[in-house]
Amino acid sequence: MLRDDLLHPVLGGNKVRKLDALLPELRHSGVTDVVTCGGVQSAHTAAVAVAAAELGLRSHLLIRGEAPQIPTGYQLVTRMYGSHVSYVTRAEYADRATMFARRVEHVRQQDGAAEVAVIAEGGGDAAALLGLLRLAHWLLAASVLAPAGGHPAGGASSRLVRDVEALPDPHTTPYRIIVDSGTGTTAIGLAIAVAALGLPWTVVGVMLAGDEAYYRAQAEQLLGSFLGRYGAELYIGAGAEARAAAPGPALNGSGGGAAGSAAEAASECLPLQWVARSVPRRFGKVFPQDLAACMQVARSYGIGLDPIYSLSAWELACQEAEAAAAATASDAHVGPGGGGLATAPIVMLHGGGALGLHGLAQRYPDAF
Repeated sequence: MLRDDLLHPVLGGNKVRKLDALLPELRHSGVTDVVTCGGVQSAHTAAVAVAAAELGLRSHLLIRGEAPQIPTGYQLVTRMYGSHVSYVTRAEYADRATMFARRVEHVRQQDGAAEVAVIAEGGGDAAALLGLLRLAHWLLAASVLAPAGGHPAGGASSRLVRDVEALPDPHTTPYRIIVDSGTGTTAIGLAIAVAALGLPWTVVGVMLAGDEAYYRAQAEQLLGSFLGRYGAELYIGAGAEARAAAPGPALNGSGGGAAGSAAEAASECLPLQWVARSVPRRFGKVFPQDLAACMQVARSYGIGLDPIYSLSAWELACQEAEAAAAATASDAHVGPGGGGLATAPIVMLHGGGALGLHGLAQRYPDAF
């Protein structure tokens, strides 16, 4: 398990990871104020509030619905760190473009020197992908210090779930990295990093907010924005040799045509697999057994999960790990020369979200 949920002392996970390059880029360009939006228990608005405060930016956070009587979880963090928190009706929220335009104009009227930028809901932006590219680079650098033999560093050997500090033999091991996917930005960004660096990994995104067509469209759109903003030269040098040796087309947008057509072709070649959740449901739906499962994981492994996002990745990781163990046992039973295929190591990227349990505890107090 890659513990990205421990990335930051206040808020960890993919929301912070996506702001890793986005906010510094905005600040470097002279932005003084950022505007974004989310629900009452939005991890994204909380992350923007904290990260903007750390960088000296003012945050203007538009929250869908009414202010809760008792702010908890992500809402508490949003109100603690956010410069300006406003609650908007669902009708206003439905028209994001108009809502953002009005808020930007309001900020400029309040401060004529303000340079205002809008951050998309959920942080889905080309610059957000750079945070995932940095994660892949970090894993490659950390692998230099990892012990030989393909065993991840970190955690006691008796633990059933190992916290990974590095991915040993990253250039030759076909890791399957499982990611829960709302907008899909984290899975897409990590897959772009894997392709750009020529690594033999596969990113597996658990679809939570749409069907496969939605996520494929997301991949094409984000990759197109990425190529259009940063160009193919971004990873020339650092990953050129690996890309040259890797099978399949390079992630460079070359071959003529506009960036959009290049992105469409390149997105089809990403090492990215979309899978449905084991128990399908509409986005945000929580079953009683989900809360019970989160509590069981917390008590058994000391890992905090939330039932909407990270539990879905946990479920798939367990299923694949059990299948891999069964295949290994079957090969051992056949004996040497049995011909079984080596199973890919399963890695779960923990994208955070446990603070969302605070809001769920208010809705379902008996479950806790």
